[in-house]
Amino acid sequence: MKLIDLKTKDGLKVTFCTLGASIYSIYYRKDILTVTPKKEKDYLLEKIYHGKTIGPIANRIENGQLTIDGLTFSYDSNEGKNTLHGGHNGLSTKEWQYNLQLDGISFSLVEKDCLYQVVYELNGTSILVRFTATPRKPIPIALTNHSYFCLGESSLKELSLQIKSHRYIDSRKEDLIPLEEKDLPSCLDFNKLKKVMFDIDNPFLKDHKSNGIDHSLVLDDPLIVLEGNKYRVEIESDFETVQLYSYNYPDDVLMVNTKDEIYKGLAIEPQDHFLKRKVYTQPYKRYIKYTFTKK
Repeated sequence: MKLIDLKTKDGLKVTFCTLGASIYSIYYRKDILTVTPKKEKDYLLEKIYHGKTIGPIANRIENGQLTIDGLTFSYDSNEGKNTLHGGHNGLSTKEWQYNLQLDGISFSLVEKDCLYQVVYELNGTSILVRFTATPRKPIPIALTNHSYFCLGESSLKELSLQIKSHRYIDSRKEDLIPLEEKDLPSCLDFNKLKKVMFDIDNPFLKDHKSNGIDHSLVLDDPLIVLEGNKYRVEIESDFETVQLYSYNYPDDVLMVNTKDEIYKGLAIEPQDHFLKRKVYTQPYKRYIKYTFTKK
């Protein structure tokens, strides 16, 4: 894999990686804003999704098979019988080609059934991510970026979150397979800015394989706000939902910002609605924009 550093005049430094067309790390001046492995070799691990492009289908697929409009698509299983984030051969595991641009970098990957492109544009303290997928035959597509944010903090305890949402996608307790859309429980209510870990010990979260926050919220408003003591990030996208994961399980990988085994940061993954996945014959296009500010 190859790492590429890009900087803006406003003090933002972003390191990109050809493995998974990734955001390897984001620094604002001397502070790291993402949860990033200390050792570059750990980024090669399949379980490290940090900042990588996820696809061709983000999230979980029961028994590795997805049926849409009478068409059935199969994926290799990497979480028991189920498929997580594209399986062992997902887009996050591939080496992408890259080209530097005037204001950023573009990545491309040619697969048998689809041409994928991810373009990152840097402007001031913002990163705009554009996803494009051009299918060669009808296939399901659902991409995202899997960045974990710490915003200069050493623990998730210091982060607060705001998301306008009143519905979430319930998942099966034993394997987190998406089931149905329901009203949002109070422990996942971030309509007003609230500490991420305020309700982390709620039985609704703990008596479940999620073991904390690992849930998809249906967005009422595209703006998501996360802030710590020194920095704030605003995230906008044209996705319908956002998957949150509060790093509830250890992965035995030492990170730059923390030595904690769990709760190292918050994964914020804008995603297509799991229960409304589509087969595409025309280009798939989505975007995510991250804007960082110093408080």
